[in-house]
Amino acid sequence: MARIHSKYPVILKNLPGKNSQQKFRDNKSSTSVCPLPGSFSLVKDINTPANQQSLGSQKFLNTNRPPNTGTQWLVFDFFTFNFRGSTHMVNMLFFKEPLVNQTLHGWGNILGDNHNGGTPRGSAGCGSNSRFNSEVEAWYQIIPSNTGNTAYWQSAVFSQTCGAEMFDGPVTINAGTPSEPDYQHFPRYRLELHANTSHWVAYRIWRFTGSNWIIHTPWKGIDVDSANWIGGTVNFDNNAEGILIAAINAGSNWSFIVNNVQCGWF
Repeated sequence: MARIHSKYPVILKNLPGKNSQQKFRDNKSSTSVCPLPGSFSLVKDINTPANQQSLGSQKFLNTNRPPNTGTQWLVFDFFTFNFRGSTHMVNMLFFKEPLVNQTLHGWGNILGDNHNGGTPRGSAGCGSNSRFNSEVEAWYQIIPSNTGNTAYWQSAVFSQTCGAEMFDGPVTINAGTPSEPDYQHFPRYRLELHANTSHWVAYRIWRFTGSNWIIHTPWKGIDVDSANWIGGTVNFDNNAEGILIAAINAGSNWSFIVNNVQCGWF
């Protein structure tokens, strides 16, 4: 299991909240143990049937939440193969096991193809050319008792939180340059994600240059209560403490490789 330490201090500060008590705090994480493995892969290869879910999803209902904490956080490095334009994956904090007639619950973000938004709630995706991007999303999906009505099958994405376009591999470096041999390169990124009991989500993404990490997408944040939810509001459960990392069942022959995983609470 990945144990929290001070390598990634919690640095999100002064993000506007509903009041000053609800802003993210500039603290290091409380001591706890992250249940996620230190590395894993989400995969859908050529041998995976088209109607079968991708492999490698991670789901934990108990994340060892310490008392008196209200912000859940997640950090991991990643690189991809053939992922751009294929599908997208979700990083859902405050996840809880589906209740009666409920399928998904939580707030966090997505990485991948989100060009059309795929939802009437909140605002649209990140644009028609956005084939590997990032965006805040929240999920409060309810299936009514009359299953013919899907009106409450709802989630929300927020275009004002879209990040910079990303790319996957393999990318050929030095192609056509006689003095240096070609080699295959996989662009590498790092996600930092925070969500709190005021229903704010914020994230940023780093990119590895080959020698150091630089900001690829600066902090993006929003109150997910601001979406155009059915009925005006949703009853998010602040006592939920789970985490779900999974990919949408789409595309084929792609991989999303995750390592240096850490998560926790403050």
